[in-house]
Amino acid sequence: MIRSFVVLGICATLFMASVWNFLKLHPVHIDKRYHFDYSTNHPQSPTTVGAGGHGTAQEEHRRLQEQDDRFKILYMVTSLAEYDNGRRATVEGRDRFSETVVPVVVESAQSMNNYNSNNEVTVYFICHYKLSNRRYQELRRALPASIQLYVWDNATPIGYAKDNEDVVPNNQVDVITRALARQHRFIIKDLLLKYDMFVAFEDDMLIKGEHVAYYQQTTQQLYDLRFNAPKSLPTDQTLFYGPMTQMMLRRMLPGFIRVEVAPSADWQPKRQRHNPQANSFPHIPIDYDWNLNGADSSQQARLDPSICCHRPPNGQSQSSPTIEQLRYWETSIKALGVRQMPDKSWVLLQAGNDERLYPDLNLRIGEFWTGQNHETEYFGEEAERPNRSSGDYLNNQGGWMATRRQIIEWHTERCFGGFLPPYAAPQFLDDGLATATVEFWSGGIELVGIKACNLQRMIPLDPPTFSHALLYHTSNNKQRQKYVQHRFAGTHIQAFWGQLNAIRKNAETQKRHEIEQLKAQFAAGG
Repeated sequence: MIRSFVVLGICATLFMASVWNFLKLHPVHIDKRYHFDYSTNHPQSPTTVGAGGHGTAQEEHRRLQEQDDRFKILYMVTSLAEYDNGRRATVEGRDRFSETVVPVVVESAQSMNNYNSNNEVTVYFICHYKLSNRRYQELRRALPASIQLYVWDNATPIGYAKDNEDVVPNNQVDVITRALARQHRFIIKDLLLKYDMFVAFEDDMLIKGEHVAYYQQTTQQLYDLRFNAPKSLPTDQTLFYGPMTQMMLRRMLPGFIRVEVAPSADWQPKRQRHNPQANSFPHIPIDYDWNLNGADSSQQARLDPSICCHRPPNGQSQSSPTIEQLRYWETSIKALGVRQMPDKSWVLLQAGNDERLYPDLNLRIGEFWTGQNHETEYFGEEAERPNRSSGDYLNNQGGWMATRRQIIEWHTERCFGGFLPPYAAPQFLDDGLATATVEFWSGGIELVGIKACNLQRMIPLDPPTFSHALLYHTSNNKQRQKYVQHRFAGTHIQAFWGQLNAIRKNAETQKRHEIEQLKAQFAAGG
Protein backbone atom coordinates (compact mmCIF):
# COMPACT_ATOMS: atom_id res chain seq x y z
CA MET A 1 0.00 0.00 0.00
CA ILE A 2 2.72 2.40 1.02
CA ARG A 3 4.65 1.44 -2.09
CA SER A 4 1.62 2.29 -4.26
CA PHE A 5 1.33 5.73 -2.67
CA VAL A 6 5.04 6.31 -3.28
CA VAL A 7 4.69 5.36 -6.93
CA LEU A 8 1.63 7.60 -7.30
CA GLY A 9 3.50 10.44 -5.63
CA ILE A 10 6.46 10.07 -7.97
CA CYS A 11 4.16 9.98 -11.01
CA ALA A 12 2.32 13.08 -9.84
CA THR A 13 5.60 14.89 -9.25
CA LEU A 14 6.85 14.00 -12.73
CA PHE A 15 3.55 15.11 -14.26
CA MET A 16 3.65 18.50 -12.50
CA ALA A 17 7.28 18.94 -13.52
CA SER A 18 6.40 18.32 -17.16
CA VAL A 19 3.51 20.81 -16.96
CA TRP A 20 5.81 23.39 -15.36
CA ASN A 21 8.43 22.93 -18.09
CA PHE A 22 5.77 23.29 -20.76
CA LEU A 23 4.51 26.53 -19.22
CA LYS A 24 8.03 27.88 -19.05
CA LEU A 25 8.42 27.18 -22.76
CA HIS A 26 4.87 28.33 -23.64
CA PRO A 27 3.81 30.96 -21.09
CA VAL A 28 0.24 32.22 -21.27
CA HIS A 29 -0.31 35.97 -20.94
CA ILE A 30 -3.42 37.10 -19.13
CA ASP A 31 -2.63 40.82 -19.31
CA LYS A 32 -5.93 42.19 -20.63
CA ARG A 33 -4.19 45.25 -22.08
CA TYR A 34 -3.09 43.00 -24.92
CA HIS A 35 -6.63 42.32 -26.10
CA PHE A 36 -8.66 45.35 -25.12
CA ASP A 37 -11.45 46.32 -27.50
CA TYR A 38 -12.32 49.98 -27.04
CA SER A 39 -15.40 49.63 -29.24
CA THR A 40 -17.12 47.42 -26.66
CA ASN A 41 -15.31 48.89 -23.63
CA HIS A 42 -14.47 45.46 -22.23
CA PRO A 43 -11.84 42.80 -22.89
CA GLN A 44 -12.59 40.59 -25.86
CA SER A 45 -14.02 37.21 -24.94
CA PRO A 46 -13.75 33.92 -26.81
CA THR A 47 -16.31 33.02 -29.44
CA THR A 48 -19.16 31.06 -27.90
CA VAL A 49 -21.02 28.17 -29.46
CA GLY A 50 -24.65 27.31 -28.88
CA ALA A 51 -27.87 29.21 -28.47
CA GLY A 52 -27.44 32.82 -29.47
CA GLY A 53 -23.92 32.10 -30.70
CA HIS A 54 -22.70 31.24 -34.18
CA GLY A 55 -24.83 28.21 -35.05
CA THR A 56 -24.32 24.52 -34.40
CA ALA A 57 -21.13 22.92 -33.17
CA GLN A 58 -20.66 21.36 -36.62
CA GLU A 59 -20.90 24.77 -38.29
CA GLU A 60 -18.45 26.22 -35.80
CA HIS A 61 -16.03 23.34 -36.38
CA ARG A 62 -16.26 23.88 -40.16
CA ARG A 63 -15.67 27.61 -39.71
CA LEU A 64 -12.59 26.98 -37.57
CA GLN A 65 -11.23 24.54 -40.16
CA GLU A 66 -11.61 27.18 -42.87
CA GLN A 67 -9.80 29.67 -40.65
CA ASP A 68 -6.96 27.21 -40.10
CA ASP A 69 -6.50 26.88 -43.86
CA ARG A 70 -5.82 30.58 -44.18
CA PHE A 71 -2.30 32.04 -44.17
CA LYS A 72 -2.26 34.08 -40.98
CA ILE A 73 -0.01 37.13 -40.80
CA LEU A 74 0.66 39.00 -37.56
CA TYR A 75 1.64 42.57 -38.47
CA MET A 76 3.24 44.29 -35.46
CA VAL A 77 3.82 48.04 -35.55
CA THR A 78 5.94 49.86 -32.97
CA SER A 79 5.25 53.58 -32.46
CA LEU A 80 7.26 55.85 -30.17
CA ALA A 81 5.65 59.26 -30.73
CA GLU A 82 2.06 60.42 -31.19
CA TYR A 83 3.30 63.88 -32.23
CA ASP A 84 6.63 64.86 -33.79
CA ASN A 85 8.99 66.59 -31.35
CA GLY A 86 11.04 68.61 -33.85
CA ARG A 87 14.08 66.35 -33.61
CA ARG A 88 15.50 64.30 -36.49
CA ALA A 89 14.44 66.81 -39.13
CA THR A 90 10.75 66.74 -38.16
CA VAL A 91 8.28 69.56 -37.48
CA GLU A 92 7.49 70.01 -33.80
CA GLY A 93 3.84 69.41 -32.96
CA ARG A 94 2.97 67.71 -36.24
CA ASP A 95 0.29 65.05 -35.75
CA ARG A 96 2.40 62.01 -36.53
CA PHE A 97 -0.32 59.55 -35.62
CA SER A 98 -2.87 60.90 -38.11
CA GLU A 99 -0.51 61.97 -40.88
CA THR A 100 2.05 59.15 -40.87
CA VAL A 101 1.08 56.20 -38.68
CA VAL A 102 -2.53 55.62 -39.69
CA PRO A 103 -1.93 55.88 -43.47
CA VAL A 104 1.10 53.56 -43.30
CA VAL A 105 -0.53 50.94 -41.06
CA VAL A 106 -3.76 50.90 -43.07
CA GLU A 107 -2.06 50.80 -46.46
CA SER A 108 0.32 48.06 -45.35
CA ALA A 109 -2.35 45.91 -43.70
CA GLN A 110 -4.72 46.23 -46.66
CA SER A 111 -1.99 45.38 -49.14
CA MET A 112 -0.93 42.27 -47.22
CA ASN A 113 -4.52 41.18 -46.72
CA ASN A 114 -5.59 41.73 -50.33
CA TYR A 115 -2.47 40.36 -52.05
CA ASN A 116 -3.71 36.80 -51.70
CA SER A 117 -7.30 35.77 -51.00
CA ASN A 118 -5.96 33.22 -48.52
CA ASN A 119 -4.20 35.84 -46.39
CA GLU A 120 -5.61 36.83 -43.03
CA VAL A 121 -3.89 39.83 -41.41
CA THR A 122 -4.04 40.85 -37.77
CA VAL A 123 -2.61 44.22 -36.68
CA TYR A 124 -0.91 44.54 -33.28
CA PHE A 125 -0.18 48.18 -32.46
CA ILE A 126 2.49 48.71 -29.77
CA CYS A 127 3.03 52.28 -28.61
CA HIS A 128 4.92 54.27 -26.00
CA TYR A 129 2.02 56.63 -25.35
CA LYS A 130 -1.47 56.20 -24.00
CA LEU A 131 -3.77 55.55 -26.94
CA SER A 132 -7.03 57.38 -26.32
CA ASN A 133 -10.37 55.96 -27.37
CA ARG A 134 -10.55 58.66 -30.06
CA ARG A 135 -7.20 57.61 -31.49
CA TYR A 136 -8.13 53.94 -31.34
CA GLN A 137 -11.37 54.61 -33.23
CA GLU A 138 -9.47 56.64 -35.83
CA LEU A 139 -7.28 53.65 -36.63
CA ARG A 140 -10.07 51.10 -36.23
CA ARG A 141 -12.39 52.91 -38.67
CA ALA A 142 -9.62 53.27 -41.24
CA LEU A 143 -8.91 49.54 -41.25
CA PRO A 144 -11.22 47.09 -43.03
CA ALA A 145 -13.59 45.31 -40.65
CA SER A 146 -12.05 41.95 -41.62
CA ILE A 147 -8.67 42.96 -40.13
CA GLN A 148 -8.44 42.48 -36.37
CA LEU A 149 -6.75 45.22 -34.33
CA TYR A 150 -5.10 44.75 -30.95
CA VAL A 151 -3.37 47.48 -28.97
CA TRP A 152 -0.66 47.46 -26.33
CA ASP A 153 -0.26 51.07 -25.23
CA ASN A 154 2.07 52.45 -22.55
CA ALA A 155 4.20 49.49 -23.60
CA THR A 156 7.63 50.94 -22.82
CA PRO A 157 9.40 48.97 -20.07
CA ILE A 158 10.79 50.72 -17.01
CA GLY A 159 14.06 50.11 -15.22
CA TYR A 160 17.35 51.63 -14.21
CA ALA A 161 17.94 53.22 -17.58
CA LYS A 162 21.45 52.77 -18.89
CA ASP A 163 22.88 54.40 -21.94
CA ASN A 164 26.17 52.75 -22.83
CA GLU A 165 28.21 53.28 -19.63
CA ASP A 166 26.04 56.00 -18.12
CA VAL A 167 23.26 55.49 -15.58
CA VAL A 168 20.51 58.00 -14.84
CA PRO A 169 21.24 60.23 -11.81
CA ASN A 170 20.54 58.76 -8.37
CA ASN A 171 19.74 55.39 -9.95
CA GLN A 172 16.20 56.53 -10.68
CA VAL A 173 13.76 54.16 -12.31
CA ASP A 174 12.62 55.51 -15.66
CA VAL A 175 11.06 54.42 -18.93
CA ILE A 176 13.64 52.97 -21.32
CA THR A 177 12.33 54.15 -24.65
CA ARG A 178 14.86 52.31 -26.80
CA ALA A 179 13.55 49.05 -25.29
CA LEU A 180 10.08 49.71 -26.69
CA ALA A 181 11.49 48.07 -29.82
CA ARG A 182 11.95 44.85 -27.81
CA GLN A 183 8.32 44.45 -26.78
CA HIS A 184 7.02 42.77 -29.93
CA ARG A 185 9.10 39.70 -29.02
CA PHE A 186 6.83 38.98 -26.03
CA ILE A 187 3.79 39.06 -28.30
CA ILE A 188 5.46 36.68 -30.74
CA LYS A 189 6.27 34.22 -27.99
CA ASP A 190 2.66 34.27 -26.79
CA LEU A 191 1.20 33.85 -30.28
CA LEU A 192 3.89 31.82 -32.03
CA LEU A 193 1.66 28.83 -32.71
CA LYS A 194 -1.29 30.92 -33.88
CA TYR A 195 0.28 32.65 -36.89
CA ASP A 196 2.23 31.55 -39.95
CA MET A 197 4.08 34.80 -40.66
CA PHE A 198 5.35 37.54 -38.38
CA VAL A 199 5.96 41.05 -39.73
CA ALA A 200 7.48 43.56 -37.26
CA PHE A 201 8.29 47.08 -38.43
CA GLU A 202 8.52 50.68 -37.28
CA ASP A 203 5.45 52.84 -37.75
CA ASP A 204 6.70 54.69 -40.84
CA MET A 205 7.82 51.68 -42.88
CA LEU A 206 5.48 50.82 -45.76
CA ILE A 207 5.19 47.03 -46.10
CA LYS A 208 3.15 45.65 -48.98
CA GLY A 209 1.82 42.25 -49.86
CA GLU A 210 4.48 42.01 -52.55
CA HIS A 211 7.19 42.25 -49.89
CA VAL A 212 5.70 39.41 -47.86
CA ALA A 213 5.31 37.28 -51.01
CA TYR A 214 8.93 37.94 -52.00
CA TYR A 215 10.10 36.92 -48.55
CA GLN A 216 7.96 33.77 -48.55
CA GLN A 217 9.03 32.66 -52.02
CA THR A 218 12.73 33.35 -51.50
CA THR A 219 12.64 31.57 -48.14
CA GLN A 220 11.02 28.55 -49.80
CA GLN A 221 13.74 28.53 -52.46
CA LEU A 222 16.35 28.43 -49.70
CA TYR A 223 14.51 25.52 -48.08
CA ASP A 224 14.42 23.68 -51.42
CA LEU A 225 18.17 24.18 -51.89
CA ARG A 226 18.81 23.05 -48.34
CA PHE A 227 16.82 19.84 -48.88
CA ASN A 228 19.20 18.75 -51.64
CA ALA A 229 22.40 20.17 -50.12
CA PRO A 230 25.23 18.03 -48.71
CA LYS A 231 26.14 18.19 -45.02
CA SER A 232 29.78 18.89 -45.84
CA LEU A 233 31.99 19.59 -48.84
CA PRO A 234 35.38 18.10 -49.60
CA THR A 235 36.58 21.16 -51.56
CA ASP A 236 37.32 24.80 -50.75
CA GLN A 237 34.18 26.26 -49.17
CA THR A 238 35.37 29.83 -49.62
CA LEU A 239 34.47 29.75 -53.32
CA PHE A 240 31.80 32.22 -54.43
CA TYR A 241 30.08 29.61 -56.60
CA GLY A 242 29.32 25.90 -56.57
CA PRO A 243 27.62 23.68 -53.99
CA MET A 244 26.69 24.92 -50.53
CA THR A 245 26.24 22.91 -47.35
CA GLN A 246 23.00 22.61 -45.43
CA MET A 247 24.42 24.77 -42.65
CA MET A 248 25.40 27.55 -45.07
CA LEU A 249 21.85 27.64 -46.39
CA ARG A 250 20.36 27.48 -42.90
CA ARG A 251 22.18 30.72 -42.13
CA MET A 252 20.67 32.60 -45.07
CA LEU A 253 17.51 34.67 -45.16
CA PRO A 254 15.99 37.17 -47.62
CA GLY A 255 17.01 40.77 -46.98
CA PHE A 256 15.66 44.25 -47.65
CA ILE A 257 17.09 47.70 -48.42
CA ARG A 258 15.43 50.87 -47.13
CA VAL A 259 14.99 53.75 -49.56
CA GLU A 260 13.75 57.32 -49.40
CA VAL A 261 12.42 59.56 -52.14
CA ALA A 262 14.85 62.37 -52.91
CA PRO A 263 13.58 65.76 -54.14
CA SER A 264 15.04 65.10 -57.61
CA ALA A 265 17.06 62.54 -59.57
CA ASP A 266 20.26 64.62 -59.30
CA TRP A 267 20.02 65.17 -55.52
CA GLN A 268 23.33 64.73 -53.69
CA PRO A 269 23.78 64.27 -49.94
CA LYS A 270 26.00 66.66 -48.05
CA ARG A 271 29.26 65.02 -47.06
CA GLN A 272 31.19 65.35 -43.88
CA ARG A 273 33.94 67.88 -44.34
CA HIS A 274 36.70 65.36 -43.57
CA ASN A 275 35.31 62.74 -46.00
CA PRO A 276 33.69 64.46 -49.01
CA GLN A 277 33.70 61.31 -51.19
CA ALA A 278 32.22 58.92 -48.63
CA ASN A 279 30.10 56.19 -50.21
CA SER A 280 30.53 57.53 -53.73
CA PHE A 281 32.26 55.33 -56.33
CA PRO A 282 31.88 56.84 -59.82
CA HIS A 283 34.80 54.73 -61.12
CA ILE A 284 32.75 51.52 -60.81
CA PRO A 285 30.97 50.98 -64.14
CA ILE A 286 27.18 50.95 -64.32
CA ASP A 287 25.84 48.09 -66.44
CA TYR A 288 22.08 47.76 -66.99
CA ASP A 289 22.42 44.87 -69.45
CA TRP A 290 21.05 41.88 -67.55
CA ASN A 291 22.32 38.65 -69.01
CA LEU A 292 23.53 35.41 -67.52
CA ASN A 293 26.68 33.46 -68.34
CA GLY A 294 27.78 35.93 -70.99
CA ALA A 295 24.68 35.55 -73.18
CA ASP A 296 24.11 38.40 -75.63
CA SER A 297 21.27 40.68 -74.68
CA SER A 298 20.20 44.18 -75.59
CA GLN A 299 17.64 44.41 -72.80
CA GLN A 300 18.33 47.26 -70.42
CA ALA A 301 16.98 46.25 -67.04
CA ARG A 302 14.97 48.71 -64.97
CA LEU A 303 13.95 48.34 -61.36
CA ASP A 304 10.28 48.92 -60.58
CA PRO A 305 9.68 51.76 -58.07
CA SER A 306 5.93 51.14 -57.88
CA ILE A 307 6.32 48.04 -55.71
CA CYS A 308 7.85 49.84 -52.75
CA CYS A 309 7.05 53.46 -53.19
CA HIS A 310 3.95 54.29 -55.23
CA ARG A 311 1.10 55.32 -52.95
CA PRO A 312 -2.34 56.88 -53.17
CA PRO A 313 -2.00 60.70 -53.31
CA ASN A 314 -2.12 62.17 -49.81
CA GLY A 315 -0.66 65.63 -50.32
CA GLN A 316 2.31 64.90 -48.08
CA SER A 317 4.71 62.97 -50.31
CA GLN A 318 5.23 62.14 -53.95
CA SER A 319 2.84 59.39 -54.89
CA SER A 320 4.72 58.10 -57.97
CA PRO A 321 8.49 58.68 -57.66
CA THR A 322 10.84 57.49 -60.38
CA ILE A 323 13.50 54.87 -59.72
CA GLU A 324 16.18 57.58 -60.03
CA GLN A 325 14.67 59.40 -57.04
CA LEU A 326 15.10 56.45 -54.69
CA ARG A 327 18.18 56.78 -52.48
CA TYR A 328 19.64 54.29 -50.01
CA TRP A 329 21.88 54.63 -46.97
CA GLU A 330 23.72 52.67 -44.27
CA THR A 331 25.25 50.36 -46.82
CA SER A 332 28.04 50.73 -49.34
CA ILE A 333 29.05 48.82 -52.40
CA LYS A 334 32.59 48.76 -50.99
CA ALA A 335 31.55 46.38 -48.20
CA LEU A 336 29.31 44.05 -50.19
CA GLY A 337 29.75 40.78 -52.04
CA VAL A 338 27.93 38.66 -54.60
CA ARG A 339 27.55 34.90 -54.90
CA GLN A 340 26.23 32.37 -57.37
CA MET A 341 23.83 30.01 -55.64
CA PRO A 342 23.70 26.25 -56.34
CA ASP A 343 20.72 26.84 -58.69
CA LYS A 344 22.96 29.21 -60.77
CA SER A 345 21.13 32.37 -59.68
CA TRP A 346 23.17 35.35 -58.45
CA VAL A 347 22.53 37.11 -55.16
CA LEU A 348 23.79 40.13 -53.24
CA LEU A 349 25.18 39.25 -49.81
CA GLN A 350 24.47 42.13 -47.44
CA ALA A 351 26.76 43.29 -44.66
CA GLY A 352 26.40 42.98 -40.89
CA ASN A 353 27.68 39.50 -40.09
CA ASP A 354 31.30 38.37 -39.97
CA GLU A 355 32.26 35.07 -41.61
CA ARG A 356 35.61 35.05 -39.83
CA LEU A 357 33.80 33.89 -36.70
CA TYR A 358 33.31 30.48 -38.32
CA PRO A 359 36.44 28.31 -38.21
CA ASP A 360 34.34 25.47 -39.65
CA LEU A 361 34.36 26.08 -43.40
CA ASN A 362 31.12 24.15 -43.79
CA LEU A 363 29.43 27.15 -42.13
CA ARG A 364 31.31 29.91 -43.94
CA ILE A 365 29.59 31.38 -47.01
CA GLY A 366 32.05 32.28 -49.75
CA GLU A 367 31.50 35.43 -51.80
CA PHE A 368 33.03 37.60 -54.48
CA TRP A 369 33.96 40.92 -52.89
CA THR A 370 33.09 43.97 -54.96
CA GLY A 371 36.73 45.05 -54.80
CA GLN A 372 37.91 41.90 -56.59
CA ASN A 373 38.63 41.87 -60.30
CA HIS A 374 40.94 39.62 -62.24
CA GLU A 375 42.04 42.62 -64.34
CA THR A 376 41.78 45.67 -62.07
CA GLU A 377 41.00 46.53 -58.47
CA TYR A 378 38.17 49.04 -58.10
CA PHE A 379 39.40 50.28 -54.74
CA GLY A 380 43.14 50.06 -55.40
CA GLU A 381 45.58 47.18 -55.22
CA GLU A 382 46.27 47.70 -51.51
CA ALA A 383 42.66 48.29 -50.53
CA GLU A 384 41.17 46.15 -47.81
CA ARG A 385 37.57 45.29 -47.36
CA PRO A 386 35.99 47.43 -44.62
CA ASN A 387 34.55 45.95 -41.44
CA ARG A 388 31.19 44.55 -42.57
CA SER A 389 29.79 44.74 -39.04
CA SER A 390 30.33 48.51 -38.82
CA GLY A 391 27.25 50.71 -38.41
CA ASP A 392 28.02 52.40 -41.73
CA TYR A 393 27.26 49.14 -43.56
CA LEU A 394 24.74 47.30 -41.34
CA ASN A 395 21.80 48.20 -43.57
CA ASN A 396 19.14 48.70 -40.88
CA GLN A 397 15.88 47.56 -42.45
CA GLY A 398 13.50 49.36 -40.08
CA GLY A 399 12.07 45.98 -39.17
CA TRP A 400 12.07 42.33 -40.13
CA MET A 401 9.77 39.46 -41.02
CA ALA A 402 9.96 35.70 -40.61
CA THR A 403 7.98 32.50 -40.82
CA ARG A 404 7.16 30.54 -37.69
CA ARG A 405 9.62 27.84 -38.74
CA GLN A 406 12.42 30.39 -39.07
CA ILE A 407 11.76 31.90 -35.64
CA ILE A 408 11.89 28.46 -34.02
CA GLU A 409 15.18 27.67 -35.78
CA TRP A 410 16.72 31.01 -34.90
CA HIS A 411 15.66 30.75 -31.27
CA THR A 412 16.83 27.18 -30.73
CA GLU A 413 19.86 26.94 -33.03
CA ARG A 414 21.29 30.17 -34.33
CA CYS A 415 20.92 33.12 -31.94
CA PHE A 416 23.17 33.51 -28.91
CA GLY A 417 20.90 33.86 -25.89
CA GLY A 418 17.84 33.03 -27.98
CA PHE A 419 15.62 35.12 -30.22
CA LEU A 420 12.60 35.16 -27.90
CA PRO A 421 12.37 36.08 -24.20
CA PRO A 422 13.40 35.68 -21.49
CA TYR A 423 16.69 37.45 -22.20
CA ALA A 424 19.13 36.12 -19.66
CA ALA A 425 22.80 36.67 -18.81
CA PRO A 426 25.48 36.34 -19.93
CA GLN A 427 24.29 37.16 -23.44
CA PHE A 428 21.82 39.80 -22.24
CA LEU A 429 22.00 42.12 -19.25
CA ASP A 430 18.97 43.40 -17.35
CA ASP A 431 16.61 41.29 -19.46
CA GLY A 432 17.91 42.96 -22.60
CA LEU A 433 17.34 46.50 -21.31
CA ALA A 434 20.98 47.38 -20.73
CA THR A 435 22.66 48.62 -23.89
CA ALA A 436 20.89 46.97 -26.83
CA THR A 437 19.87 49.62 -29.38
CA VAL A 438 16.54 50.21 -31.07
CA GLU A 439 18.05 48.86 -34.28
CA PHE A 440 19.15 45.68 -32.53
CA TRP A 441 15.54 44.75 -31.79
CA SER A 442 13.47 46.36 -34.52
CA GLY A 443 15.88 46.95 -37.38
CA GLY A 444 16.89 43.35 -37.95
CA ILE A 445 20.39 43.94 -36.58
CA GLU A 446 20.12 41.11 -34.04
CA LEU A 447 19.60 38.69 -36.92
CA VAL A 448 22.89 39.58 -38.58
CA GLY A 449 24.90 40.89 -35.63
CA ILE A 450 28.15 39.12 -34.80
CA LYS A 451 27.25 38.86 -31.09
CA ALA A 452 23.72 37.70 -31.82
CA CYS A 453 22.47 35.44 -34.64
CA ASN A 454 25.17 36.18 -37.26
CA LEU A 455 22.86 35.20 -40.12
CA GLN A 456 23.52 36.16 -43.73
CA ARG A 457 20.98 38.30 -45.58
CA MET A 458 20.76 37.88 -49.33
CA ILE A 459 18.84 39.58 -52.15
CA PRO A 460 18.47 37.94 -55.58
CA LEU A 461 20.00 40.17 -58.23
CA ASP A 462 17.49 39.55 -61.00
CA PRO A 463 15.74 42.92 -61.52
CA PRO A 464 12.12 41.92 -60.75
CA THR A 465 13.05 40.21 -57.47
CA PHE A 466 15.52 42.94 -56.46
CA SER A 467 12.69 45.47 -56.88
CA HIS A 468 10.65 43.55 -54.31
CA ALA A 469 13.44 43.92 -51.72
CA LEU A 470 13.15 47.73 -51.55
CA LEU A 471 11.26 49.20 -48.59
CA TYR A 472 10.00 52.79 -48.38
CA HIS A 473 10.84 54.82 -45.28
CA THR A 474 7.85 57.12 -45.59
CA SER A 475 8.99 59.77 -43.09
CA ASN A 476 11.61 60.67 -45.69
CA ASN A 477 13.64 62.50 -43.05
CA LYS A 478 16.91 60.54 -42.94
CA GLN A 479 18.20 62.44 -45.98
CA ARG A 480 17.79 65.70 -44.02
CA GLN A 481 19.42 64.59 -40.77
CA LYS A 482 22.82 66.13 -40.16
CA TYR A 483 24.44 63.01 -38.69
CA VAL A 484 22.87 60.53 -41.10
CA GLN A 485 23.09 62.26 -44.47
CA HIS A 486 26.75 61.34 -44.97
CA ARG A 487 25.73 57.66 -44.93
CA PHE A 488 23.66 58.11 -48.09
CA ALA A 489 25.16 56.87 -51.32
CA GLY A 490 26.14 59.28 -54.05
CA THR A 491 24.07 57.25 -56.53
CA HIS A 492 20.42 56.29 -56.77
CA ILE A 493 19.22 52.72 -56.31
CA GLN A 494 19.03 52.03 -60.06
CA ALA A 495 22.70 52.94 -60.52
CA PHE A 496 23.57 50.91 -57.43
CA TRP A 497 21.99 47.85 -59.02
CA GLY A 498 23.82 48.60 -62.27
CA GLN A 499 27.15 48.61 -60.44
CA LEU A 500 26.28 45.34 -58.70
CA ASN A 501 25.42 43.88 -62.10
CA ALA A 502 28.82 44.95 -63.45
CA ILE A 503 30.50 43.26 -60.47
CA ARG A 504 28.37 40.16 -61.01
CA LYS A 505 29.75 39.96 -64.55
CA ASN A 506 33.28 40.36 -63.17
CA ALA A 507 32.55 37.42 -60.89
CA GLU A 508 31.35 35.31 -63.81
CA THR A 509 34.56 36.13 -65.68
CA GLN A 510 36.61 35.25 -62.60
CA LYS A 511 34.74 31.95 -62.24
CA ARG A 512 35.44 30.98 -65.86
CA HIS A 513 39.09 31.93 -65.38
CA GLU A 514 39.42 29.74 -62.26
CA ILE A 515 37.68 26.79 -63.90
CA GLU A 516 39.95 27.03 -66.94
CA GLN A 517 42.98 27.03 -64.64
CA LEU A 518 41.71 23.93 -62.84
CA LYS A 519 41.09 22.16 -66.14
CA ALA A 520 44.60 23.02 -67.32
CA GLN A 521 46.09 21.69 -64.06
CA PHE A 522 44.05 18.51 -64.35
CA ALA A 523 45.13 18.00 -67.98
CA ALA A 524 48.76 18.50 -66.96
CA GLY A 525 48.36 15.92 -64.21
CA GLY A 526 48.63 18.50 -61.42
